[in-house]
Amino acid sequence: MTNEKIVRAWRDPEYRAKLNETERAGLPDHPAGWIELENADLNEVAGGLPELTRIIVMCTPFHFC
Repeated sequence: MTNEKIVRAWRDPEYRAKLNETERAGLPDHPAGWIELENADLNEVAGGLPELTRIIVMCTPFHFC
């Protein structure tokens, strides 16, 4: 299988579904691989909050809630 077909199979699920079993079995793993994150890791990403974090919002005439 050519490099172009391999990349197309990685990117295009419809094309990949049309490949026979032998061709799909011969596809190398995608170089990006699989990434698994634990809940503790997800709490550290932008917008994530640790479970014990509390948010206090002060409403004043100059700061609307």
